[in-house]
Amino acid sequence: MRTSLTTYVGFVESRDMPSSSSRQKGKVPYALITTRFIDLCWKLTEVFPTFISSVIPSRDVEIGSKSRTILFTHLGLTDDRREDVAELIDRARDVILSERVTSAAIRWAVAHEMAHIHGSAPDRTGAYLRAEESYPNIVREQWEPKRNGLSRFADSVQSYKNEIACDLLANQYVLDSPFATHDIITQAIGSLVALEALIWHGWDLDKAKTSDTHPSPSLRLELVAKDWARIFADPETWARCEVPGEYAKADFAYMLAFDRWARGVYGEHRDGSVWGFEIEACLSELHRVVPQGGVDYVYVQRPEGSLRVRRTQ
Repeated sequence: MRTSLTTYVGFVESRDMPSSSSRQKGKVPYALITTRFIDLCWKLTEVFPTFISSVIPSRDVEIGSKSRTILFTHLGLTDDRREDVAELIDRARDVILSERVTSAAIRWAVAHEMAHIHGSAPDRTGAYLRAEESYPNIVREQWEPKRNGLSRFADSVQSYKNEIACDLLANQYVLDSPFATHDIITQAIGSLVALEALIWHGWDLDKAKTSDTHPSPSLRLELVAKDWARIFADPETWARCEVPGEYAKADFAYMLAFDRWARGVYGEHRDGSVWGFEIEACLSELHRVVPQGGVDYVYVQRPEGSLRVRRTQ
């Protein structure tokens, strides 16, 4: 980004989530990515293959519900340290996927903090209005019921809107980067994993208590996913980005289902074991808007990280 030359971006040892500070008293603005955030993102990507191999094939809502203990155990959200869970994660672990998606999550988090620092007022307004296009009653349905739990309701709503605006600006910043040009689906999945990390950090911190400054990360994930759907449906996206292959598109659909499974949406007294239908619906929409003929690239692990294998003619 052009602005990155005037902004410090760094990694810090911290149990908090990423943060930023704009220019104050002549100091250089900064965006900080924390070790806690990276750890949660990495662990979520380690659970993801287990979800695909063990939960998705099952149509049993009880199995789907009980298997969430795998997530809680691996994220360290329970005192249980079951060896069978560790073995299950080890069997399905995909280090290349974890590295690529965690890197994308970090990239999106940096972009979100950059939006706080450098996003103009018109850009933020436009981004938030895009969110309202997909959720026109967001204030009344999401935040009005929490009015009594917020000390300064109007200020909180304004802060909520700003966070959502910066989320959607982050999508745009990432879309405009070379990373999206070559691998847009991984960047989109990274944004979802970043918000998953916020969900589980909040749950671990205070059981997801209502915040005066930040809207529900589950709501933010929903809006970010809808924004990516808008981006995928825009023909201009495919004029500058490589078309993803079938495996990549499936991973995006799986990640949306992974979020709902992790939050317990699939259960006897909720939606039931409908993840298969929701995955198919998402894939059907992707097939409708994404051009055909995309390629799934092969990656290999090297000491310096994962590298994409070059195609030969």
